[in-house]
Amino acid sequence: MELEFVDDPNFKYQVNYSSSAVQIPTDIYKGSPTILNELNWTQALEKVFIENRRDDSSLRWQVFGSATGVTRYYPATPWRAPKKIDLYDVRRRPWYIQGASSPKDMVIIVDVSGSVSGLTLKLMKNSVIEMLETLSDDDYVNVAKFNEKAAAVVPCFKTLVQANNRNKEIFKKAVCDMSAKGTTDYKSGFTFAFEQLLNESSAPRANCNKMIMMFTDGGEDRAQDIFEKYNWPNKTVRVFTFSVGQHNYDVTPLQWIACANKAAPL
Repeated sequence: MELEFVDDPNFKYQVNYSSSAVQIPTDIYKGSPTILNELNWTQALEKVFIENRRDDSSLRWQVFGSATGVTRYYPATPWRAPKKIDLYDVRRRPWYIQGASSPKDMVIIVDVSGSVSGLTLKLMKNSVIEMLETLSDDDYVNVAKFNEKAAAVVPCFKTLVQANNRNKEIFKKAVCDMSAKGTTDYKSGFTFAFEQLLNESSAPRANCNKMIMMFTDGGEDRAQDIFEKYNWPNKTVRVFTFSVGQHNYDVTPLQWIACANKAAPL
């Protein structure tokens, strides 16, 4: 059914008040059973949207976002896709992130040893930037690079800082400037991360979920003595490991690190 749209001065767009509309990210297969089921059951929200507007005529856009990426919004209006690829994904919107997750204290550690070069380093940089985008003003974060030694990518950020737009942009620039050299020492990276998270500092914190995100191309070390010192037996910090790029390393140590610290290898 083709909808008819009329100009509306309240929205400054053409809209249709009798229907809602949906948007699905370009990288999601629209014909999958999961997406089709989501489209079906969220159709019932249309009645709720209409009733909400009837009860309060001052309401503007009403939007529902799902964990699968489906966005249903009311009133219906032609989707204003950019001239280039449409990268909109409701799951990356600040209001969705804040509503879907608890505040967190996060330290991201990035392996910049000599084996991490070329495409692998580029993938790591992009991955870290994407991860920063998932954080909101309720979260606190720091980013460090490590080889034999570990150091914050932004030297003036001595502790975790609020993940607001300004700080995230500073992190992104510093991450883009990272270069690879030296040898890998997981212990240096994890020691830095745990001391950041467990330091009894007066600096503001989320004081909710604590986590470490490690990006590496792989290695044999399990850094067990570091976890025994800082995280066991209570395991107050979850450790996620990300194996990036094509390499010949056994991923078993990374799997062990994550599973031994209440998280998962990715």
